[in-house]
Amino acid sequence: MKLPLHLRHNANNRLFVLAQSGRGAPSIAAAMLWTAAASAFVGTNRARFSRILLLIALVLAVSELCSAQTAPSFEVASIRPTVAGVTGEGSCHGRDTRLDPRRSPPPLGQCVVTGGYLFYLVRVAYERELTIPLPPNQIVTGGPRWAYTDKFDVQAKAENSSTATERQLQQMLQSLLVERFKLKLHRATKEVQGYALVVAKGGPKLQPSKEDDYPRIIGGDATIALRSTVGRNASMGGLAGSLTNLGFGPVVDQTGLDGRYDFEFSFDRDLLGNPKGESAPTPAPQSGPSIFSALEESLGLRLVPQKVHAEYFVIDSAEKPTEN
Repeated sequence: MKLPLHLRHNANNRLFVLAQSGRGAPSIAAAMLWTAAASAFVGTNRARFSRILLLIALVLAVSELCSAQTAPSFEVASIRPTVAGVTGEGSCHGRDTRLDPRRSPPPLGQCVVTGGYLFYLVRVAYERELTIPLPPNQIVTGGPRWAYTDKFDVQAKAENSSTATERQLQQMLQSLLVERFKLKLHRATKEVQGYALVVAKGGPKLQPSKEDDYPRIIGGDATIALRSTVGRNASMGGLAGSLTNLGFGPVVDQTGLDGRYDFEFSFDRDLLGNPKGESAPTPAPQSGPSIFSALEESLGLRLVPQKVHAEYFVIDSAEKPTEN
């Protein structure tokens, strides 16, 4: 085992300076052991001190192995092929989950997905690990063809259902996918054309939120060209994520605004711009403004084209699970 400390002897060969490196000692107790070892060296021959260091290294190694957490797992879990025609609905409900009033959540301490393709299950389990994700339909790539054609119903319950956090449930879902689908994946990054959300020259036109409810950004029907968007108790990071979900490129928040706001704006979905990051053409008189104009006129914000290092997941391999 490589020792986590380097020993440097001074010019008089009487004092050692312990310099921490790497991750350092794993606990205060470990630091105390190293301090005791350094004190014990004074007046002690090198051979004896080397044995002390070796003993401490072994103790720390065993301690680290014993304290390492095993991958979290559900108490009970069921995965079955989907029978109904529903596609990609579901989430995990932890004790700290802020519930969306528009949707019925799973029972507390459970992850429930109906009609989920494997790539959708990967999104539910892993998406929050991405700092700047690609648009939703690009977050997961690779893997077998059936990962995008075969749907599954997943229902899983944590043993500590009343205390499990949303993050813990997502980690349990990751373990379930690895166990049942033999899932292997890796995270990748690529530079793509995207946008920075910044404050416009005239300053923001945002109203601080008076709510302390579920942060939400609600869009209109995707089949309607003129889309109205309403934000309540929303952050600028949430707005950037909502804009990313429109699919025209990743959007990063560079407004510097840390508060939560209420806002509304409308734009023509047919005028979202193009993949090269160029602004949309001037709308026809009968249509609404482009997303670029709507943000600046209604919120005092701008979308500035820029290259973005966005993240996504690549499925290396997976197997169809057996039904249970």
